[in-house]
Amino acid sequence: MTKTLLVTAVVVVGSGFLALAGQSEAPPAVFTAAQAAAGRAAYESVCVNCHTYAVTGRKGDPGELPAISSLAETFRNGIQQAGGKIPPLAGEAFVKRWGARTTQALSTRIATAISGFPPAGLDDKTANNLAAYFLQVSGARAGMQELGAPGTTEVLIREVTATIAAR
Repeated sequence: MTKTLLVTAVVVVGSGFLALAGQSEAPPAVFTAAQAAAGRAAYESVCVNCHTYAVTGRKGDPGELPAISSLAETFRNGIQQAGGKIPPLAGEAFVKRWGARTTQALSTRIATAISGFPPAGLDDKTANNLAAYFLQVSGARAGMQELGAPGTTEVLIREVTATIAAR
């Protein structure tokens, strides 16, 4: 009886260690939910015109929304100059392209891009808010730390979007 209990205990404890070993650490949370919400509002005020409602960019396919014909001339011209193709700002293709870069590099690139098409309410935090939104749409989770806050750690995009980057 004692031998059976000992074997059972070893199996139960061993199974627990295997279960723990199979768990991986959650990706770091590098933005707040409020930042992502503000980023979404900024995105919907102007970026949506070129990058679409789905944040997946334009592939030049018919039926992409919003329809090019419904856009102001400035946006139509920009899309046409790009050959009808506008890069995605979230999702698998985005993570594949940006995964090896840092969240700060993304914010810096966004700050440059929005200077030509400023979103409503543009301020010093807009680029970080947009980056937070794009990361959230790409599967990253919100936390307590603001993206771009002084003293925050730089993180590779593939680290915060680990679930999508693993595909």
